[in-house]
Amino acid sequence: MRHFVQTSVAAAGDHRHMPKAGAGYWNDAYWESKWRIEESVRHAGFPLHTIFKPTMFMENFKPPMASFLYPELRQGRLVTALRPDTRVQFIASGISGRLPRRRSPSRTASAAGR
Repeated sequence: MRHFVQTSVAAAGDHRHMPKAGAGYWNDAYWESKWRIEESVRHAGFPLHTIFKPTMFMENFKPPMASFLYPELRQGRLVTALRPDTRVQFIASGISGRLPRRRSPSRTASAAGR
């Protein structure tokens, strides 16, 4: 394998500093497992690796995800794992699965050879 691509989540590794971290509000095991997987990829010895960490999906603000992820949204409050001054790059979920593949050097090289 020349290039390993792993998808993760923004803030993995910094999740212990999120608002309400460790208080049972967030699924701490989710964030911790994402971080451990990233660390495994970094130390696995792949010749080349990419860890794709999307920040937030646009579809998360639509039903049914919005009521699960942002229950306070109905009261006009948006509670997230991010600090209020954090800039967020939104991405559509349909695009996010294609981006790591498009960024692959092997894919770029094969496209250039056509």
